[in-house]
Order: sequence, then C-alpha cells, then structure tokens
Amino acid sequence: MESKRVFRVELKDQTVDGKSEFFFGSIAAMYQRLTPEILGVAKSTMNTYLWRFGGQYENKLCKITSGEIIRKSQKKITR
Repeated sequence: MESKRVFRVELKDQTVDGKSEFFFGSIAAMYQRLTPEILGVAKSTMNTYLWRFGGQYENKLCKITSGEIIRKSQKKITR
C-alpha cells in the first residue's frame, strides 16, 4: 500500500470560484491557488504550524486539516 498526505481547506464565509472546500497534495500547491489574504496566514507560518502541531490549523477565515490517502500499490509493467 502507498500513502500520500493531503490537506483539506475549508473557507469560512467566503468562496473562491464558487467553492469553499479544497484538497491539496502540498502546502506549496495550497498557496499557489489560495493567497495568504484568503487563508489569513503566511505560508511560512503554515509550514511550521501543520508539521509541528498535529496537522490542524484554524482561524476566523479557514480551517485546514491534513490526512492520508491510502492507495493500493501499482505494479509497473515492463516491456
């Protein structure tokens, strides 16, 4: 089995392109799509907070949680 960390962002009282829930594979991807002004926190602070304090962050603008996606391993086909 393989696993990958995923970040769920729930925006409070705001939307981006009509959406209030997003899923990202990295913090960098999160900040490529959502600005620090939308999230209410700088990228460097988010990096520190999520890795040191259990993968959860919440403020008045958003709630961010992290988890794992577990996938079945795939065999590579050689020809």
